[in-house]
Order: sequence, then structure tokens, then C-alpha cells
Amino acid sequence: MHAKPLPVLVMAVAGLLPLAAVAPVAADSGQPAVRSITIKGGGGMFSSSLTVTLDRGVFPREADGIRDALKGPSRERLAGAAGSGAYEDRLWCNNKAHHSDSNGQWDIAYQCLSGRKRTVPWGFLIAPAIQATIAANVSEGGMFWWRNNVSMTKNAPHTQPASYTFHGNFNPVGKGDKIHCQDHMTFAMRVGGKPAHGSLTIVCNATLMN
Repeated sequence: MHAKPLPVLVMAVAGLLPLAAVAPVAADSGQPAVRSITIKGGGGMFSSSLTVTLDRGVFPREADGIRDALKGPSRERLAGAAGSGAYEDRLWCNNKAHHSDSNGQWDIAYQCLSGRKRTVPWGFLIAPAIQATIAANVSEGGMFWWRNNVSMTKNAPHTQPASYTFHGNFNPVGKGDKIHCQDHMTFAMRVGGKPAHGSLTIVCNATLMN
């Protein structure tokens, strides 16, 4: 009668088996954790930059997934009313331009009123995919703007829900003026179930043609 072979007990002992043989390591481990994600959009008349800072870092693969989710459907689009010259940063009287990118929607108009009074109203709406992650009101610092490189009175700040269209007016303006502007918004977020802080900067340029 032959004795049955005893079962072999395999143990992970230092120097005998590599650690990976008993505890596989995640593909992303060893890579530095990502805490900051930036999404840039626009160009020319309008540009934007969103920076999301996570309370705790995530692996690069997860950060890529968060970035893709925040971008949402492709929104890069620049359009102007007939004769507005939106692609060339130019605006004519009583025309407007519109730009959409991953971070939001920008609208600007050049209004020539009776007499010589002229104004440039503007509006910005945060993109829906980003709105969905914002956990509290958005704090807008107020639009800074420059007329022919001269600093003008800042537009009023706002604290509003994420779905609000932030807006203001560049006034006074005149024929041939070159307008530059910059605004900054901050807000609490939850992205991929994780707490985070958002910082959104928008920049515009326009030349008033008549």
C-alpha cells in the first residue's frame, strides 16, 4: 500500500517567493498621486482654465477619468453673428459673438445706442458637466477689464448657484477700443465621490470696429 503524498503548503517567506506572488499590486501603484487636474479651453476672443484640487490624491488613471467626465461632450465652438468677425476678435455695432468650450459658454455683444453711447454686455454660464459636480454656491470675484490697456472699474462680484449666468457690462467704450477682461470663480466640488475645490479663470479680448 502506497502512502498518499502530503499536500504541499506554499508560504510566502522573504527570500523564497516574491511578494507579488501572494499580493498582486495595483497597476497604478508606485506612481505619484494626482491632486490637481487642469482643463483648458477656448482661444482668440475667449479662453478659460479650470483647476480642480482634490482633498486627497488619486492614481493617474482615475485622474484621467475625472478629467474626461468634467469635459463632458465636445463643446468647442466659436460663432458670431454675420459681420461680427468673432474668429478675429472683432465686434461690429449691434452684433454679438458666442463661444462654448469644456468649461462653459461665453457671450459678448457690442451695443451702439442712440447718440454715441456704446456698451459691451457679457455673460458666462458654467458647463453642465461641471455644474453637476459643484457642491455649493459659486463665488465670482468680479470681472476686471481694460480699455486700450487702461484699467477700468471692476464689474460687481456675485455669489450664486452654479446654474446662474454670470454677467456684466463694459461701459464706457467707443469705436476702435481694444477690450481685455479677466474673471475668477471658486467653488466647492465633489468629483468621483471625492471632495475637491474648483478654480475657474476666464479671459476675453475684443476690438470694437465701428
